[in-house]
Amino acid sequence: MASTGNGLDYDKEQELKAFDDTKAGVNGLVDSGIQSVPKFFVAPSEETCNEKPDLRHAHFNAPIIDLRDIDKDGVRCEIVKEIGIGSSKWGFFQVVNHDIPQDIADEVIESIRRFNEQPNHVKEVNERSFDALC
Repeated sequence: MASTGNGLDYDKEQELKAFDDTKAGVNGLVDSGIQSVPKFFVAPSEETCNEKPDLRHAHFNAPIIDLRDIDKDGVRCEIVKEIGIGSSKWGFFQVVNHDIPQDIADEVIESIRRFNEQPNHVKEVNERSFDALC
């Protein structure tokens, strides 16, 4: 347990697990009418840096998932693993060589936006294992 500095014990790991178990994310906090930022989102001042990084020349490369050879032996499972890594480490990834027309892709993005704007009780998330897809 970590101390909050005021003598009270605070279990960050337990609070993070409870937050994760809701599967509602930050949107769920907002939807619940939260009035203050949860402690696990706040870094102690000694852990923060007052210098602002210069991101003008930074290069961030999202993981790129290439579906070109998905029908070849063993490639599908490798792609599934790459998607799992992109999802868990980055939270997103880019898919190339998917042969999906742009108007369909735009429609999918719009449906994702609509889904995420729904109340939590409507969009309960079911976890799936990437291993079950291979």
